[in-house]
Amino acid sequence: MIALQLLGQLQTINSFIKTFKGLTMSQIEALTQCLVLALTAPNNQKSQQASNLAEQIAHGLTKKQVNQCKQAAIKLWGEQ
Repeated sequence: MIALQLLGQLQTINSFIKTFKGLTMSQIEALTQCLVLALTAPNNQKSQQASNLAEQIAHGLTKKQVNQCKQAAIKLWGEQ
């Protein structure tokens, strides 16, 4: 049961990484967009969901890459 749940989550993450509104994106781009979603979410629950997804997307990236994504997300958030 747990393995099926994890498989479902991985498929969801992979779909999110591969396609965002029909556009192909890298793991770094997906993480950056997810962090922006976490910052701009309409409530704490949605923000937490985006943060949880961002943590999953970040797996496999270096700390430097994750920090670059965080900086880019904050910059994008400030531009809105």
